[in-house]
Amino acid sequence: MHEWGEPQPCTIYFGSTLEEEMFYVNELTQLADKMDNLTVKLCVWKATDSWKGEKGSVVDILKQDLQETSAKPDLYLCGPPGMVDAVYAVCEDVGVSQDKVYLEKFLPSVS
Repeated sequence: MHEWGEPQPCTIYFGSTLEEEMFYVNELTQLADKMDNLTVKLCVWKATDSWKGEKGSVVDILKQDLQETSAKPDLYLCGPPGMVDAVYAVCEDVGVSQDKVYLEKFLPSVS
């Protein structure tokens, strides 16, 4: 988006269960600093009081944000099946059509 000068706003919701599981925090923060139209929300589900990012799951924070706007954005998901299913439920609750959701589910590998 930055390279092509795409003007539309974009939010990345990046989350984990625990703070110590977060990765690429510096890279995501630096990217958001370079791009005026990019917001990065670092979400920790079981955050401590000292956590400076969003406190709650990615699904919780996304739902809160969607409830606060009338926008019906395209959503691009990448994560475990439970998270994807939960986002579909959020979309139904807030009126975002499932045809606006694009996804990649993380599945366990078989060896």
